[in-house]
Amino acid sequence: MKRFVALILCLVLALSLVACGKKEDSNSSSGAAGQIATVQRENGKVIFTMSKNMLDIIGIKADDIVASTQNSDQITKNDDGSLTYNMTEEEYDQVLASLKKTLDNSIEAFKTDETLSCIKDITYNDDITEIVISVDKESYESNANAIMVVPTLGIYGGMMYQMYTGVPDESIKCSVVVKDASTGEQFESVTYPDALQETASGAAASETAVSQ
Repeated sequence: MKRFVALILCLVLALSLVACGKKEDSNSSSGAAGQIATVQRENGKVIFTMSKNMLDIIGIKADDIVASTQNSDQITKNDDGSLTYNMTEEEYDQVLASLKKTLDNSIEAFKTDETLSCIKDITYNDDITEIVISVDKESYESNANAIMVVPTLGIYGGMMYQMYTGVPDESIKCSVVVKDASTGEQFESVTYPDALQETASGAAASETAVSQ
């Protein structure tokens, strides 16, 4: 189970890349087959399936994962190249708890990092659709190291957790709000994956302009 949790934690890059390309891919697949991942519950069991597209993006072969799994009854490579993992409700709850624990550890690391002293607190709601970062506004805006905190929490924290709970791709949303700790003023808000799609579109436009 720990090995599987570690694998899931490596999927953040896939989440961002799939989100950026979602509009382009939307006409090529539909329903569960077009999902990044799906979660089904049947007779006290939880069935988690990762799409072939996700496995291709992160460069992991389904055959290798199956071969390295001790309990062959728990994991299956499907005909369409996707990978299905079968677990009990208890195991599934443990994985979700592990994901939140990992997020909590990351938050604590941010809060105790001397280069990020501008961060005073970080909180999130239960389904991780919103993350709030309380900061010293003046020092935050002048801190170059703080620039990666928002996307790291939004993608690694919110998007990944929602993916694993089976939220449909088109419904995955995580808003990261930055507020002034002293006044409560919300002066920055970024929603993922919208921000990823906007960044990808902007980069494509810039590339087109340069080539002309």
